[in-house]
Amino acid sequence: MSMYELHSDIDIAATPQDVWSVLVDFPAHSGWNPFIREIYGTAREGTSLKICVRPPGAPRVRLRGTVLAARPPEELRWRTRMLISEVFAAEHWFVLVPLSDREVRLHQSLRINGLISPFLRNRVDRNIYRGFREMNSALKGRVERGRQRTEPQPSQGDNVATLESVLFPDSASAVEESPAERE
Repeated sequence: MSMYELHSDIDIAATPQDVWSVLVDFPAHSGWNPFIREIYGTAREGTSLKICVRPPGAPRVRLRGTVLAARPPEELRWRTRMLISEVFAAEHWFVLVPLSDREVRLHQSLRINGLISPFLRNRVDRNIYRGFREMNSALKGRVERGRQRTEPQPSQGDNVATLESVLFPDSASAVEESPAERE
């Protein structure tokens, strides 16, 4: 089975606890996070998550996941999958490494595997890696500014897609209207 990983790091002038508090404040993600737009659930091992990501240059994708690790203020890790993990599975994790009393390095990583992962590599590498960098920068800004609210810029035609529609774009029912478009 094919597998690959993406990684992105950023240094943040804060304590690990400061970064952890923002990272696991899931309801607030929609106000600052340009990549992971929504997370519903709690950062507790074994709990279910509903996640909505918006990779740059791609429609929103809704995922369901399970928290594999939540060790404050060190590591948050979850897994998502499509159908069965042999077809597509992704493990996304964040590790906080103290550099000094007031500086921490955030490691954000994604491991993708499954039968269809080789067909996604170029698209995922380009869009997801850019999304990681944008999220890391926004997280750094939010933590270092003392969690002031920063709204991501709304985009026009903000559609919501299922993971299947991104992976198999020929599907006729691939894209749903966003909640704002339904109103």
